[in-house]
Order: sequence, then structure tokens, then C-alpha cells
Amino acid sequence: MNPGDVIEKMSSTGLIAACHPGNEASILNIIKASYKGGLRVFEMKHHREDRSFYLFKRIQEETKNLHLLCLGAGGVPDAASAEIYLQNGAHFILSPFLNKDMAALCSDHGKLWVPGCASLKEVETAVNMGAQVVKIQTANLLGLSFFKEVNHYFPDLHLIPSGSISDKESELLSWYRADTLCVQITHELFNKESVGLKDWAGIEFRVFSFMQRIKRIRSSMNTFDKSIRTELTFKSINS
Repeated sequence: MNPGDVIEKMSSTGLIAACHPGNEASILNIIKASYKGGLRVFEMKHHREDRSFYLFKRIQEETKNLHLLCLGAGGVPDAASAEIYLQNGAHFILSPFLNKDMAALCSDHGKLWVPGCASLKEVETAVNMGAQVVKIQTANLLGLSFFKEVNHYFPDLHLIPSGSISDKESELLSWYRADTLCVQITHELFNKESVGLKDWAGIEFRVFSFMQRIKRIRSSMNTFDKSIRTELTFKSINS
């Protein structure tokens, strides 16, 4: 997938789910169950040991038959690690750091690079490095006003809120109304109890329910925005 394809998939799905390295069979079952539930974008977190590279390669190989699945590597610390993930089939790279070598590498491979930012200055630096999408770290602390500020100065940039994002409908509505590309949520979907019990059907149902919630929220937004435009048009005609 090229960067445009990944951005479109993130937008249409509205959600990135992160999987932490662990048992290969468990991760594979989590992804397959979530895929059945409607989720299409997954981030496999990098850990320090080389096992993360092997695990990513194995999962990528085992999920090739899942149509339109978008699998990226997250928490990538440097360009050398990014190179290994890209060689193993990563569709995108998420990093907590602003790294010009990583940015150039992803550009050379024709893959999406998503750096983490926590200030307006960092966002500016990311844009200057060629980022089309940035992940706003500690978004829950920076708040919606920060997103409005970033959107004001960088209207073409896509934003992903990350960090203790709640699954409550009212809060999700606020994030989506802030013109975010998608949200990043993990713990509400893949809790340790379900994974420990190998309750893959339960995870599938939880993901399906969450995806339906996202569709409902976005549908209500579209209906609200349409009604506002209609009201403004009516007032303009009658003024």
C-alpha cells in the first residue's frame, strides 16, 4: 500500500489498534478476530529485542490472505529498525521520534511515516520532514484546543490522537469532530482477561460493537453538519 492508500484506510476505518509483542498465536488470533469484527488497521508495537522483527514478519506472512488488511510497525526507534520492518512488509511506520533519516527512508520506500508530536514546533518540524500524518502524543492532556491550533496552521495535515483515549461516545464524538484522521485505542479492545481465556469470539464482538459505534458517531456528525448547512443556506436566502 502506498501512503495514500494507508491514509484512506485509516480514515475509512476510523481506528488504529495496537498489538504488543507476545505469543505469536495469540496475536494472530487477535488480528483475525478483529478483522472479522470490521477492523482493518493494526499497529504492531516494537520492543527492544530482535524478536519483534521476527514476530512482525511471521504475522505479516500469516495475514496476507486478509483482504485490505493494513499492518504497520509502531514505536519504531530509528531508521535501522524501520528498514527491517519495511523489508518485512510493513505498510506504515509509526515512531515516537522526529527522525529525518527515518523520514527519508520511508519516502524512498514509498511508505507512510507517522511521527509522534507533542508541541506545535514538533508538528512544524514533522511537516518540514515530509510528514503527511502525525500522531499527537498525550492528546488527552493537550486537549481539543491544541488540535484546532494545529488544524489552523497546517490544514492539509492529518492528525491521530493517542494516549488514554476513552471509548465513551461523547469523547469519541469530540475527537472526530476535531477533524482527526482516526483514533488509536487498544486496551478497551484486547484486554488481558479475554486474551488469557482465548476468548477470540468475545474480542470479535467487542471490536464489531466498537466499529458500529464509530459508524453511528460519524453518521450523526454528517447528519448534524448537513442540517447546519441547510439552516445557513435557508437564512442566507431569506436575509
